[in-house]
Amino acid sequence: MDVDRYYLDQDDSCHWYLIPLDKRQEWNEFLNSEACELGDVPPWAERVNGPSSISFAHPMVEME
Repeated sequence: MDVDRYYLDQDDSCHWYLIPLDKRQEWNEFLNSEACELGDVPPWAERVNGPSSISFAHPMVEME
């Protein structure tokens, strides 16, 4: 079974977003762009109220 994976990250204004794992590079590029400064968030980035508003069924910890 193929399951979509997501991670939590913040923009420069400390807003939290749920980001598809396969969009990590695009998200990092967005964070360094003028679009980020203008608040033009990609449609696949879902703004959330912070980590406490997210629940997980099968969490997977990525060790870097």
